[in-house]
Amino acid sequence: MTAPLRSERGELAVVRAALDDTYEILDELGRGGMAIVYRARERQLDREVAIKVLPFSLAFDDDLVARFQREARLSAQLEHPHIVPIYRVGRSGDVIYFVMKLLRGQSLSARLDQRTRLPASEVERILTETASALGHAHRRGIVHRDVKPDNIMLDEDNRCVITDFGIARSAAESKLTATGMSIGTPRYMSPEQARAREVDGRGDLYSLGIVGYECLVGHVPFDGSDPFAILMHHIQSPVPRPPLDHESVETRRVYDVIERMLAKEPDDRLQSAEDVIAALQGGGLRELTPRTGAPDTAPIHGLGRAPASSAALDSALDAGIELLKLQRPRLESAMDAGLAAGRRIVDANAPRMRSAAALADDARVQMGSALARRLARFDEWRRARTPRFWKRAGGATVAACVAVLLARHALLMRSSCPTSPALPPGVGDSAASIASARTFDVRVDAPRARVLGRDVDVYYDVCGLDGGSVRTRLVVTKQESGLKRLFNAVDPVAVSFDDDVSGPRTRRRRSIAMDAMPSGAYTVDLVVRDNRGRRRAASADFHLGGP
Repeated sequence: MTAPLRSERGELAVVRAALDDTYEILDELGRGGMAIVYRARERQLDREVAIKVLPFSLAFDDDLVARFQREARLSAQLEHPHIVPIYRVGRSGDVIYFVMKLLRGQSLSARLDQRTRLPASEVERILTETASALGHAHRRGIVHRDVKPDNIMLDEDNRCVITDFGIARSAAESKLTATGMSIGTPRYMSPEQARAREVDGRGDLYSLGIVGYECLVGHVPFDGSDPFAILMHHIQSPVPRPPLDHESVETRRVYDVIERMLAKEPDDRLQSAEDVIAALQGGGLRELTPRTGAPDTAPIHGLGRAPASSAALDSALDAGIELLKLQRPRLESAMDAGLAAGRRIVDANAPRMRSAAALADDARVQMGSALARRLARFDEWRRARTPRFWKRAGGATVAACVAVLLARHALLMRSSCPTSPALPPGVGDSAASIASARTFDVRVDAPRARVLGRDVDVYYDVCGLDGGSVRTRLVVTKQESGLKRLFNAVDPVAVSFDDDVSGPRTRRRRSIAMDAMPSGAYTVDLVVRDNRGRRRAASADFHLGGP
């Protein structure tokens, strides 16, 4: 625990030395992945300010420095009573910083930790003041992109002040990379941001709606330990409506506005911060033009058909891939470090490994010599025996193999249908009555073939039919789970054919070509339809390419 303390004291000493002419650094207020915030006194004006400093460990990353300076530049352009004002931006030696107003209140997240839920009147005020600040930024082409309770401060007069434009983007600027950094907070992220698409001011309004939902209900609508699952909920799951029957009229009115802010499609939301403010202040919800187009239809999964991917899941996967791309430099650095460590281990153990290899070669040579001697002695013993003995032994071996194959075939073709199935009471003694009352059923054995590249033999039974023709369909489907099912990489193998039934215990075998199928777990589905239109199905699991 002493090393981090020494590190923090060292950073504080460097900041004090760099800014001592203008500012007296008093203490540290907090730190995060992008900045350290200090409380300081401005000597010339004798006022307390907050100074945000880029950590020294990040000062050599040009992208992060550009992002930090962009936050200060964008915030300085916004002069609004509900946006924290920026006094100065500068650099002194290794210290990159900007100076802003010191807010003496608490964050909205701290308020929620204390009270869990807020009254509707307070939620309405928070949404109105924050929307006013966001609207000011949106009119200047700036989107915050990280609206959440941590970035909404309540000052000493209980007014909302929005902070941290660290990942904001101006429409007039080129995109900056965010290597190794978060591009938003999943619990408050809009669906279009979760899809890694371009975000405008309506994305901020969605995030503000999540904040309002949390303030009014006591928790966010979508939460959990898996950020990708949260993103998928934002994209495709309806917002869970809390029970409001016993709430006040004001609470239900505020919730109706929040619900419109949380529409999945940006065109279905309130379109601007001004619309939000008007709706909260009693102006009513603006009716939007209904969206046209074909309704979404759920996929119908047939027998042996892998489920199709949905657009929402594809979008969530695209967002996940974009997040992984952002982490690529860090992953590559970790891989390079791991490979370097592996090379050092191999170099350190090279003599021992060469010695072990030499011993293995010697053992192999010795084993080969011993095996050669034994084979030579066996060949001499075989030559000393009479040819008649080998002919007799060979004939007996062939006969035994044929007998085993015939027995195996007989066992495999033995029907598993019941010998004398039970009949319902009241069935007459006539053959026609017994045939019509007998149960029609099908059974399928788990295939025994497990070798890749070979056909799979499927043995099945048709029980309870005296004769006639049936329509048979066999489908072999690879079992997939999780994300693999979305890609539908392995198509099922299906065969359909007409077959004849010879009696109530008919056994059949059908070979299915599996030469192009990969190893893994499979399911074989059997469907038989008789000439009366009755349909029976059975299935069995097996594994291909392994034990």
